[in-house]
Amino acid sequence: MRALLRTVEEPTDFTTQHLLAPARAELRFWESVLSGEGTAAALSHEWAAPDGLLDRVHPDFARALRETDGDGRPAVSMLSVLVGASRETALSAHSGITATLLGRRRGDQLGRPADTPAVLVTQVVRVGEVPVLAAKHMLPTGAPALPVLHSH
Repeated sequence: MRALLRTVEEPTDFTTQHLLAPARAELRFWESVLSGEGTAAALSHEWAAPDGLLDRVHPDFARALRETDGDGRPAVSMLSVLVGASRETALSAHSGITATLLGRRRGDQLGRPADTPAVLVTQVVRVGEVPVLAAKHMLPTGAPALPVLHSH
């Protein structure tokens, strides 16, 4: 995994819908490229709920995110930070899968033409009824297989 961007941003349509983020909230946003067999295999966008909400519903995740900021360790996914901080917290999640095209920006990031077909996987992870993480993962056709491990 290679980190492209680690920042705070205002809600987008996606995060308003999936994280129920209010206008002008500050959301952590991580953009990463996942590699497989030496080539870019997927582009990952992950957002966390606002810090104040996380401090109330999942303080261990909030703390782990703050500790991960600029710690000099190799890049990890926000989802892996969440899972690592959730040993004592029950999580639930749902995912969606759709077909799309990469588009110009994502194509540039993955070294592919804009009209490359891709699979878009969306994820929302909750603590109880409260969404704490939302993500989009773009996998272009022809990308190497990525192993997925589910455990908790």
